[in-house]
Amino acid sequence: MLSVDILTALKRRTQAPLMPFSVSGEYLRLAPLDAASGKRDFRPLAELFTMLKRAGAERVITYAALDLARLRA
Repeated sequence: MLSVDILTALKRRTQAPLMPFSVSGEYLRLAPLDAASGKRDFRPLAELFTMLKRAGAERVITYAALDLARLRA
């Protein structure tokens, strides 16, 4: 089962808030560093968190929280 499948199944079975977390490896893999600009592209990571929210997550714990908040501002 993928984590999203587990999250969806848990959401159907419990009233407890579900808060998955993103580990550092996901952060590095899904927020690649652009060699030319030296900046990270957080759009793939934002897409992952959108998927987790749609699957039933109340919140997502991540190293990229501040960066994603800046994108939304």
